[in-house]
Amino acid sequence: MTLIKNKKFKAIFKGIDISSREIIDNQYDSKKYPYIGMGNPDSKVLFVGAEKGFDPEESSVINKHELNLNYIHWQDILLNHNNLNDHLHPRLKLREGLTGFNPFSPLSLDVTCNRVYSIGGHTYKQMEKICNASLLAFHSVSPKNIFQVSPHFYNESMFKYCFLTELSDLPKKTSEKGVLFSNDDFKKSARYSAIKGLLGDFYRSFKTVVIYAGRKYAETHCTTQRLDVIKLFNPKLNCNDLINHGNGANGQWLYDVYKSSKGGAKVVVCRHIVSQGTTAHDLEQLIGVIGMGDIL
Repeated sequence: MTLIKNKKFKAIFKGIDISSREIIDNQYDSKKYPYIGMGNPDSKVLFVGAEKGFDPEESSVINKHELNLNYIHWQDILLNHNNLNDHLHPRLKLREGLTGFNPFSPLSLDVTCNRVYSIGGHTYKQMEKICNASLLAFHSVSPKNIFQVSPHFYNESMFKYCFLTELSDLPKKTSEKGVLFSNDDFKKSARYSAIKGLLGDFYRSFKTVVIYAGRKYAETHCTTQRLDVIKLFNPKLNCNDLINHGNGANGQWLYDVYKSSKGGAKVVVCRHIVSQGTTAHDLEQLIGVIGMGDIL
């Protein structure tokens, strides 16, 4: 048994020389060690957020493992630990220079687990509801839990059923106003180049892509910015491929679903899944069941 089977994920690290591996503790190199994501690379669903919602200085430990060392974590697992038979094996949190974190579950990091547990509507908790709604509707599968980090129980972890990444690789506090997203600047960034290039084949290998970045990042249907974003994850999509549109109980826009007759991933563009006014029913039924559909 191997932990990761996805050939397109493995291809990201093709030609890596184990003897030249470097551990960078305080610096993120977006070109040499691009951010990939967390969760299960062999799952069928890719969740794409806007950016990580924390201050890198205030949350330095999270930033170190989730961003700075993200590429190195995955590289190390593929090179040294892919022969294990358990995605939550204790050894994965005890790797030299990488101690304390296992990218198969972001909640394997104690400080992240504490942070998520204390926040009522955290993004991961909403993802849990959405995935569980799909698993129940299509497979009558019992609910999965984001807090499941025990060995031999990865099947009970919600993170087995999806992979998580972001459009931008630059963290930002959720409450921070800052400068509005610029699609032109994004298209000039190293992150954009990585999504289109080195990481592209992997991101485009998913059955369903859920972009929960909202209209500030993905604009409205058939705008140039919307097409730019959805084509990153399925280049075959165009305006005519909108197959479903969902509104919440209050009539507010929740999601658009795109699927090309030429193949490739189904792409769902939705509001941020912790947005105010989005009820639990809206999240679970409209996005999880109708939007995403079957996730196995």
